[in-house]
Amino acid sequence: DDLSASARPQRSRPAHLPVHDVGTRSAIVFLTVCTDGRRPLLANPLMHDLLLRAWSAAMDWRVGRYVLMPDHLHLFCAPSTYPAESLTRWVGYWKRLT
Repeated sequence: DDLSASARPQRSRPAHLPVHDVGTRSAIVFLTVCTDGRRPLLANPLMHDLLLRAWSAAMDWRVGRYVLMPDHLHLFCAPSTYPAESLTRWVGYWKRLT
């Protein structure tokens, strides 16, 4: 009953569902962010430092564990405000800073 490769949805990006408010419980989001054109810009000490500074300045969401790859990063994040600020706006802010 496995789906063949041709029967699977063809996406260039993973599906991103909206963050749902669950009352007083914290939401933890697993996020993947890619560089423009998948250029290998991230896996170096300078960019690591810039990202840490940008995440500190962009205080609407908190970053937990993360993995920095050459052309993308994976991270867990959680809102630090209630109600949560826009995840898209938060990512856009720190991407502009870096």
